[in-house]
Amino acid sequence: MRKPNFFIIGAPKCGTGSLASWLAGHPNVYMSPVKEPNCFNTDQNARVRFQGEEYEALFRRANSSHLAVGEASVWYLASEVAVPKILEYADCPKFIVMVRNPVEMAYSLHDHMLYYGIENEKDFGKAWQLQKERARGRNIPRGCFEPKHFQYGWACSLGHHIERLLSFVERKQVHFVFLDDIRKDARSEYLKVLNFLGLEDDGRTEFPAKNTAKEHRLQFIAPILRWGATFKKRIGIYKSLGIVKLNTRYRQRPPMDNQLRAELVQYFREDIRLMERLLNRDLSDWLRT
Repeated sequence: MRKPNFFIIGAPKCGTGSLASWLAGHPNVYMSPVKEPNCFNTDQNARVRFQGEEYEALFRRANSSHLAVGEASVWYLASEVAVPKILEYADCPKFIVMVRNPVEMAYSLHDHMLYYGIENEKDFGKAWQLQKERARGRNIPRGCFEPKHFQYGWACSLGHHIERLLSFVERKQVHFVFLDDIRKDARSEYLKVLNFLGLEDDGRTEFPAKNTAKEHRLQFIAPILRWGATFKKRIGIYKSLGIVKLNTRYRQRPPMDNQLRAELVQYFREDIRLMERLLNRDLSDWLRT
């Protein structure tokens, strides 16, 4: 049995699904058939969690041709225990972290939670204001499995999470990918990831995006579909049956209210400055309102 030797650990709504799918198509990469097995973030509740033999079974088909064996669980980065547990489990693992403007990330994360029926407040501004109340355990949507995920400010404070990561891991073990750079030149960023993993170019020229803004055609059946997706994973069916796709339509997310954007920029200002220092990159564009 091959253990994973690289981990895409976050962050949510930063392009992790797209990158994982591109890497899965490389002949020398084996990706877990389950995205987000959530094995190591045991300080967070998870709808689906693979551990022990169940987790290792995800990699049983990896063979000697697979130089890179990996998985993608987007909440590992925000976890206080995931990275130390990975370091105990895997031998010299590599970490890939995808990042974006936290203001846009928070807006997108709320949209994602709405789509999956986890969030029940449709207005992002109101959901943002609910954070303090929800932190006290009030106004938590029914069926919620991890109240921390409604703390959009905490979830999207990437500088804080990256600082913790780098307190455990040498910088050379981590590769950072900016969603802004993927949007400008996906192939160039993909090649950098391959180089980090010690892989040759497989010639990929198509880079389709996954998990873009979407909504259910029939919202009332979303919880049933979510339960079905969870059940499929538990019994080892990883291929999509196409039912969710039939109930999905893609849309353009409306722009964020300017006043709300200014509030979020102010909230994330110090965290963005921290990211600048940690990653040695000018992020002043993210501070514009």
